[in-house]
Amino acid sequence: RPNVATYVSYAQGLEHGSVAPIGTANQRRALEPGKSKQVEVGVKADIRPDLSASVSLFQIRKGLEYTDANNVYVRNGEAQNRGLEVALNGRASRDLTVGVSATALNTRQSGTGAPELDGKRVTNVAAFKSSVYADYAVPAVQGLRVGANWQYSGKKAFDAANTVFVPKYHVVNLSAS
Repeated sequence: RPNVATYVSYAQGLEHGSVAPIGTANQRRALEPGKSKQVEVGVKADIRPDLSASVSLFQIRKGLEYTDANNVYVRNGEAQNRGLEVALNGRASRDLTVGVSATALNTRQSGTGAPELDGKRVTNVAAFKSSVYADYAVPAVQGLRVGANWQYSGKKAFDAANTVFVPKYHVVNLSAS
């Protein structure tokens, strides 16, 4: 159909190695660069001329970085993120554009050889994230746009053993241009 696009994507990336945190045996030293692999399949559709939607499934795999039992910051094992992302955006009126998106993620650590780490959630990745935005072109003032964006992030694992979690949070941004 002319208003629907499907896609499949495979990519490999080269990433900088993270810098070992202060307090580790190799503090302030960067790990070697690492590779990531991503697969994604999705559908994008223009539901109406002023409304579009998208749905995608994806998986990202890369080396797992953490502080090991010897207090050395290492890349060992694998971090896997599998997710579903949905989005809807369009014009509510001639002057108002709105959008919403949500992402659900299943993350797992594996291949470390440490039972206290394998099978746990990957650090700093929320299991659920969402965003809502609005952008309004003020008709009374030529060129003036105001906007708002609300973002939600579910809790995140703070450490590789998942003993500490960062609580869920909300962020609201207001803008004018």
